[in-house]
Amino acid sequence: QWRDIFPLVSRCASTFRRGNAFLVGDAAHCSPPLGYQGMNAAIQDAANLGWKLALCVRGGASSSILETYDTERRPLAENLIANTSRGYQAMLKAKPNTWALWFFTNVLGPLIRPAYMNEQLTKALAMTDISYPSSNMLVGRPMIYGSLRPGQRVPDALLGLVKETENVRPVRLHRFLASNHFTMILTVCIPTMGEGGWISQCCDPAACLEPFEELLAPQEANPPSTETRLGRTMVMLVSLAVRAMQKIGCATDSPWGGLRALLVLSPPGKASLTPSVEG
Repeated sequence: QWRDIFPLVSRCASTFRRGNAFLVGDAAHCSPPLGYQGMNAAIQDAANLGWKLALCVRGGASSSILETYDTERRPLAENLIANTSRGYQAMLKAKPNTWALWFFTNVLGPLIRPAYMNEQLTKALAMTDISYPSSNMLVGRPMIYGSLRPGQRVPDALLGLVKETENVRPVRLHRFLASNHFTMILTVCIPTMGEGGWISQCCDPAACLEPFEELLAPQEANPPSTETRLGRTMVMLVSLAVRAMQKIGCATDSPWGGLRALLVLSPPGKASLTPSVEG
């Protein structure tokens, strides 16, 4: 057996940047090992700073983007230290016949037992629920109530990837995000079956077993019109993606950076594999 005694310290640097020097991980913050969140925080520090440094070195962004590292990561580190310090102190006080032990047994246990509370606690410990402030260099506002805000983590989703001459195959959204390029996700809620032509048929789970060209065959004589609401929406999204690629660059032209567009078609009120077209 291996044992050691070490002091529990909680501290955070007053700034994560001084000139060309950056603090990452334990050099920037240190907290009690409650949930072992310190390692996750260090990895997220490196990920946050790494892509920004690479973009600046290659001339893809202004050096002012490096200022967001401190404004995004330090508040999260301070919040982590505050929560883990309180939690660890409560655990140390949870001795027999104490109020802390009674609280853990009779209050905290039943409180986190429901599936929803357990899910929220899991997200907090895994640090997948973090969000960066949208008041710095991030711009925009949610167009739909309850939708993602700038700076929030994109949740994973199971999509159905549509490619010519291939069957629709399931793929994870995070698989597309794990690349050297920026990804623009464009979502469209399509009409129900019978109102939206072949696009609605693609979203039918039973149709996902058929080759892509067979889905098109019954409707080839009447392709979707750009005069319809769906057609106008598709044209608008394609134009938006083209304008963004003109400013950022196209992913196919460079092994790093650049933008690729991911079009996600979502059927209303139906849980199924959702076809997506990668552009």
